Amino acid sequence: MTRRRRVWTVVAVVAVLGEVAAAPFAGSSTFPPAVAVLIFAGFLFPVSVIVMKVPGRVIAAALGIALSLLMACGTAHPAWMSVFGEQVECTVLGSHMERTSKYGKEWHYSLQCGDRRHDSVVLTSNETYVGDPGDRTVVVFDRHELVAPLRPENMTSVGLWLLPLLLVGALGIIAWAATGPVRIDPPRRPRGKPEPEPVDQEFL
Repeated sequence: MTRRRRVWTVVAVVAVLGEVAAAPFAGSSTFPPAVAVLIFAGFLFPVSVIVMKVPGRVIAAALGIALSLLMACGTAHPAWMSVFGEQVECTVLGSHMERTSKYGKEWHYSLQCGDRRHDSVVLTSNETYVGDPGDRTVVVFDRHELVAPLRPENMTSVGLWLLPLLLVGALGIIAWAATGPVRIDPPRRPRGKPEPEPVDQEFL
């Protein structure tokens, strides 16, 4: 393996691991920079494979896995909560809606959960309305307080098997690219240099 390939192999592995690691936080409003990390890592992974000068089928596989990873990252937040989440019954103290963009919105809630009060609890735009002041509701909180809470109906464990499966596929493609043959590009003809005229064998 050439030094160039070793460097880009490390870059590709770091990009894939970073993408998967950022996925649970990218789906949570508690850590907005994770979205930028996710997008950058998702772009860097296939670029690293392309730079290794591999055959076209390897590039196509890398692009397919990269796109699948970006699409599957939406399952990371619910998957995290299915492992580290804790359902808590709370009383709604108040709420208000804030627009994050022309079409996006977030609900901010004040909740009393047992002897603990949570102010400005943010639920993502696809969440259902929790309730009016005085209503009782169940919210799933992260035990480590790293990601935003979810409603129980939005919980899913699909990401627990989908993301590791795609991660293994991505690492397999990186190994394929690192150890496979180097693509040899045809030599470029200098600009303006005319092609040699064929020699008439009969004349000779």
